[in-house]
Amino acid sequence: MQIQNLQTDINVVEGKLDSWVAANEEVLENTRNGHRRVLQDAHGNIQQLRQQQKDYAEQGSKLRQRMTTEKERENKLQDEINEVKKTEATLPDILDESRRRIQKLKSSADSEKEGVEKEVARRTSQVEDLSTAVELYRSRLGLRFECTPERVMRTIFTMIDRTMPEREFVIGVRVEEASGQYQVLECNPQLAEMDELCQTLNTTNDFGGFIRAVRQKFQEKALDQAGRSS
Repeated sequence: MQIQNLQTDINVVEGKLDSWVAANEEVLENTRNGHRRVLQDAHGNIQQLRQQQKDYAEQGSKLRQRMTTEKERENKLQDEINEVKKTEATLPDILDESRRRIQKLKSSADSEKEGVEKEVARRTSQVEDLSTAVELYRSRLGLRFECTPERVMRTIFTMIDRTMPEREFVIGVRVEEASGQYQVLECNPQLAEMDELCQTLNTTNDFGGFIRAVRQKFQEKALDQAGRSS
């Protein structure tokens, strides 16, 4: 009886043990599966982290290269700024020198212009005075003056050619404003000596003497033409 009871207890214990083992084997298997999933996830995370590390390394390299380029650009800009500052420091002196040169040139130009204007005015006035004086002798010498819109003083001689007293001999003179020099623009008939006569006029500024010399040359030319025709 006792042996049977003992066998029964043993069977009960074995049943409980088997149930406990079975239950713990399931727990162990679940734990193993969980560990596998964790390891798989960890492996995936490691691969992802390695890729991120690689990406970060490439980005870091590009960033360092960009920083180097920006540093070079910064240095170049700083050099340019320093040059601008140097130029800026000397700019007032340059401006002052430019102002002085401009003022000097302006004063010189104003002085020269004033001198030319005075000379032109003096010579124009002289021509007008001589014109008035010579007009008194027009009827006696056959001499008259005309002033064209181009400011050319035309001197018309008559009573030059004895065979044709009414024949007109003309000389046209103008004072150039730019140079203040006399310029012969008209001579009829032509005189071979006109260039020399005009040069003498500009040297001596003797307009009356110029008119007398031209009249004499016209007389000589008329006599020469009359001699050839006879």
